[in-house]
Amino acid sequence: MLRHPRVHYVGDASAGALHDERFAPAHVIVVWGLPAIPLYDRIFELSRRMIEKERVLNRRYSLITDLSGAPRPSPKAREYMRGCVNSLPPYEDLLRSNYLVTSDLLVRGAISAMKLFFNRPLDPVPVPTLTVAVERVCSDFKAEGVMLSPEFSPSRYSLPPPAR
Repeated sequence: MLRHPRVHYVGDASAGALHDERFAPAHVIVVWGLPAIPLYDRIFELSRRMIEKERVLNRRYSLITDLSGAPRPSPKAREYMRGCVNSLPPYEDLLRSNYLVTSDLLVRGAISAMKLFFNRPLDPVPVPTLTVAVERVCSDFKAEGVMLSPEFSPSRYSLPPPAR
């Protein structure tokens, strides 16, 4: 199967991320495995490019970050991620909603605690499944009168195939 031009992969089968922008301004980033510190730079580069594209389009967007396939990061990795988030270009005026998919209550707690250490707003709302996150993003857009593709719905959205 060929890769879709609006799905971007970093890493490999053991650890990495994909950014699905097929339904932008609804974006989905999925992280799997336990990325090594250098891979976080590449993962956050996906976010940087997303913010820059939405800035050029002057378009509000929503982000779903699915961590359900990733274990809890180490303290060193969390500190590194803090620096990565703080180095992102301004996004606060563009971010419509931000959902974090994780069923791990410890990860949810860690994300809540990490909010205290970031120098800028980071307000991911923890949700238990990708379906719940998609449902909420669709509702957020609908509340603002923005219609998304019918393919981006809780019953129809599916993740892109793995990179080959």
